[in-house]
Amino acid sequence: MTNRNRFQTYLFRAGVLVVAIWFVSLDRNPVVVLIAKLGLSPSPPERLFGVKGMFSGMTEGMFRLVHGDIAGAIAANLLTPAFAAVIVICVVVGYRPQIKTRKQELVFLLSVVFLSVLVNLAASLR
Repeated sequence: MTNRNRFQTYLFRAGVLVVAIWFVSLDRNPVVVLIAKLGLSPSPPERLFGVKGMFSGMTEGMFRLVHGDIAGAIAANLLTPAFAAVIVICVVVGYRPQIKTRKQELVFLLSVVFLSVLVNLAASLR
């Protein structure tokens, strides 16, 4: 890959990040409105059992994070700043995580369960 192509790739990725940040920062985000109208917010397990998933509050957290309210983002979901950093790094580097083996699938499942427990513990301590 030539330097010019590499520069264009990074420029495109930076543009994707800027558009994503702009979209998340919208006050009346159409995705959030649609999810609310469909009755998917809060998630069905959270509504039925009161148990938050690892992404519960992430939309609110990302909204607060792009507006510079880091404390509010952490209050919405403890994992918001870390998840945002991982997204930015993956987009800039061009890495697309994939689950290819059964072991990776098990590690992913266990991490989702562990992070969901962590989010629930953090919410109960507030």
